Amino acid sequence: MLARVSHIQPHATLIDAARLHFARVVASAAFVHSRRHRRLLAYLLDRALQAPAVGSKETVIAVEVFGRDAARYDPRLDPIVRVEAGRLRQRLAAYYAGEGSQDALRFELPRGAYALRLLRHSPAAVLAVDAPQAVAGRLVDLATLRIAANHA
Repeated sequence: MLARVSHIQPHATLIDAARLHFARVVASAAFVHSRRHRRLLAYLLDRALQAPAVGSKETVIAVEVFGRDAARYDPRLDPIVRVEAGRLRQRLAAYYAGEGSQDALRFELPRGAYALRLLRHSPAAVLAVDAPQAVAGRLVDLATLRIAANHA
């Protein structure tokens, strides 16, 4: 069930919050030594912010993030994107279990998809970047920049 976004200027607050959170995550101990996962997370975030209605395709990620040859890449023979997406999920889980446990925001990469989402972790947390605006709801879907209830 989707809730309405309240008191947000034209997506600027969400985009700024997502970028600030990205900077915090990739500077963490869980990501500092993993250039590959920083690049994948950056790519997925950029895609979510640039093309909200278009999900990332495995072949495009293989070419643009992992440098595979577009003419020769076959996802049935080279599982690089699926494997690294799984590892990215593990790194994010490790970050949020430790250093990022108190973060008000969290990135989520649902299994079976390459569409990054941004979750509000604490119902009491207030999302405020450079403006004193709050976001109603608990789940921010970067693909559509909509807020929904998090029923987890």
